[in-house]
Amino acid sequence: MKDLNSTEMKLLQYLGKNPELTNKELASMLELKNFPYVSSLKAGLEEKQYCVGPYYQTDYSRIFKNRVRKAVAFVLFEQSYKFMLELLKKIECFSYVYPIEERFFKSYMAGIFDSDTEAVKKIFDYLKREGIIFHYELYLQEGRTCVIPPTFLVDSEETTFVPPLDNLLQETEVTDLSYGPFEGISLSLPEQLLVSSFEQGAYVLTQIMEEKRTDGAFFTYAEWKAAKDRLVSHQVVQPVYDVFPLPTMDCSHFFLFVHTESISDMQKVLVNFGKNSRLHKKVFL
Repeated sequence: MKDLNSTEMKLLQYLGKNPELTNKELASMLELKNFPYVSSLKAGLEEKQYCVGPYYQTDYSRIFKNRVRKAVAFVLFEQSYKFMLELLKKIECFSYVYPIEERFFKSYMAGIFDSDTEAVKKIFDYLKREGIIFHYELYLQEGRTCVIPPTFLVDSEETTFVPPLDNLLQETEVTDLSYGPFEGISLSLPEQLLVSSFEQGAYVLTQIMEEKRTDGAFFTYAEWKAAKDRLVSHQVVQPVYDVFPLPTMDCSHFFLFVHTESISDMQKVLVNFGKNSRLHKKVFL
């Protein structure tokens, strides 16, 4: 808990809130005369596993006229986890799969890219009808996922690791989770491949280039760079830093599902839970 000084804490807050700040801008905000030193600070924080990035989040409404969104599926079954994982992979629209311990059944929570909800339901209905799964529930995400970084300092005072619970319904500025407008652009093959790689968590162009080259996609670094720049200029992808309250190996990762009687209360809870605390959040409705 004491391996960060105040300068490092401030830098983490700045990176989390605005990943597009240049080293010169960061140096000025940190009151450092030698702006190249910011690169050393970033490298040190990455080595300590306090931050990852910048990686890129995709706004699919900017490249698709038809609705594309994510859904969260809970699937209960008696088969082995390995069997079910291989089966779910065949649907080929998952972004993540997490095993969940249930009292009576094995369970997976899966994130699904959904452009046809009825088709997704038909797949799970078929698996249930054939006795492969026992039960499933499908929740549709409205809007994008927003990353809210931890707060390390408030008025030069270190913040708490334990978020207060008496502020959940306080009036607050609500985070905009809406998608952007359709850009009307056609994506080249490198741009399509980048969107896919970014969604899977890759963000270093040279690594993506080498990985795709082994798959038969031969493009120069300049072509990959031009593809990324075009995606950024049209706001199809936007940079994000994952900033963690502790080194990642010391963090606990969990999903918190909240149900309220109104959307306005839900939005307040999403913003207020962990506000001004050392808590990293990714929120969605």
